[in-house]
Amino acid sequence: PVADPNIFSSAQRITLAQMQLEMAQSAPQMHNLYEAYYRVYTSLNVRDIDGVLIPQSNQMPRDPATENSSVLNQIQLKAFAGQQHDAHIAAHLIMGMSPIVQANPIAAQMLQQHVYDHIRLKAEEEVEAELYKEYGVDPDNMVSSIQKEGMVALKIAEFLQETKALQAEMSGQGPDPVVALKEKELELRAKDDQVDAQIAAEKLKLDAQKIEQTAQNSKDRIQSQEAIAGLRAQLARERIQQADRSQTN
Repeated sequence: PVADPNIFSSAQRITLAQMQLEMAQSAPQMHNLYEAYYRVYTSLNVRDIDGVLIPQSNQMPRDPATENSSVLNQIQLKAFAGQQHDAHIAAHLIMGMSPIVQANPIAAQMLQQHVYDHIRLKAEEEVEAELYKEYGVDPDNMVSSIQKEGMVALKIAEFLQETKALQAEMSGQGPDPVVALKEKELELRAKDDQVDAQIAAEKLKLDAQKIEQTAQNSKDRIQSQEAIAGLRAQLARERIQQADRSQTN
């Protein structure tokens, strides 16, 4: 019997939809996973797709817990300006360390991309605040777009380092061992310098005391010598006077 062409075309649509889904899963930051899954269910002739897939609602800001739950379902996350970016970043970093995310590369990649979005927005908002504080209500006319982009880039680099340190602290890894060793070396050197300074100060104090004592001893010696010389002179005068009286008698 002749094969039904509709059966072949249906299988072909399913295969094509599955291939699209696999490509979307391999690079979720570049694809709409919800649409990819929707097309797979459409090719399977599923009637109530909306009852199977969780409706996409990324047009409204969500709390970090809701976003963490959504990423497990491979729902694209969206960061919004004005959110508490530090709180979102911390919550997502904690979620990223969970075994369920670490075992799911796609969810981990989506979560990491979302953290980067928060870092970018935080940098842009801080630059805007700094420019507003310095130039007033219309800072865009005071700096070029290239200058502004450079300021944002510096902020992003700064926040990425902070995020990396926070992630290391959360995972119990602590700071970079090379940096920690250098800091310990500087700390020991500072203590040595402090001890040397104290020793030098004590030595100067002792030297000053010795000089003062030497001066006092010299003063006392001179006074003693003067007293002896005065006494001798007085005795000599008395002898002369006594001799004079003897001759007169």
